[in-house]
Amino acid sequence: MYRVLAPNGKVVITVFNQASWIGIRAKRIPALKSIHPLKLNTLKDDIAEVGFNIIGGKFFSYCPPFKNAATIKKYNWLNKVGDRWFPTLANSFALILQKKEIMPNNIQPKVTLLNLSTPQVVAPCRKN
Repeated sequence: MYRVLAPNGKVVITVFNQASWIGIRAKRIPALKSIHPLKLNTLKDDIAEVGFNIIGGKFFSYCPPFKNAATIKKYNWLNKVGDRWFPTLANSFALILQKKEIMPNNIQPKVTLLNLSTPQVVAPCRKN
């Protein structure tokens, strides 16, 4: 991803949170056995090593993974209070990353232009 992204380009990634209902129960639920939840701190360290800056992020989806739609509707209030009361326990989070690009600054030599419209008097060189 780093090689194909333009300098100072941005990318959004979404990840299942290891410290969430899904992260805790991922191995017990057959539909979730193939996911690999990550810790936010671990991911932050990995992102910095690869050469990206985190410029934003958001936690979302606080409801436990239920099969029954009525149960999901019953616990939907968790999505409303999750950001305020337990933001780091969200099921997922998204990060906005920007590619670090170190651009060299070319130092330009200071050039003074001679005014050629008027004749210049130059003193001759003397040998000592």
